[in-house]
Amino acid sequence: EEWTFSIIDPLFDFFREKTGLVSDEYDVFGHSAGAQFAHRFLFFKPDARHKRVVSASAGWYTMPDPSVNFPYGLKKSPLESSSLQTVFAAPLTVIVGLKDNDPNASSLRHNSQADAQGDDRLERAQYFYYQSLQLAQTANLDFGWKYQSLPNVDHDFNATSTAAANILYK
Repeated sequence: EEWTFSIIDPLFDFFREKTGLVSDEYDVFGHSAGAQFAHRFLFFKPDARHKRVVSASAGWYTMPDPSVNFPYGLKKSPLESSSLQTVFAAPLTVIVGLKDNDPNASSLRHNSQADAQGDDRLERAQYFYYQSLQLAQTANLDFGWKYQSLPNVDHDFNATSTAAANILYK
């Protein structure tokens, strides 16, 4: 109840009522820190009414690993491992630019937990996606996630948001 994630559905309902919107679902897109919010929203509110989630160029991830302490993993987090079935089946797309590979980017977090995911956003996105895929396969769970790398793109909001719009609305 105290999570920022808990306000999204009521906020959607408020705007839905005020605007006459008829949809019961919404799409989520986040870039950089917003991507961190987007994938964690999926993890910690798997039954929210998000239709599709796109996480683009996150600096680091909460891994679906119950042996790694939260916020870098699920140990001591509110997510129970039984919820991973729902999380892995959800339509999440992880986007990252192939040139988003600067390990010295000013806003990129560096500590032992974040660096265990890779040296830069590209490596971390790949690690997040492929480790999650492997966990889902090992547990024989459906996996609805997709991974998309963008050629000639660095940490660029315009490029990743265009790619996200194409995924979500074309």
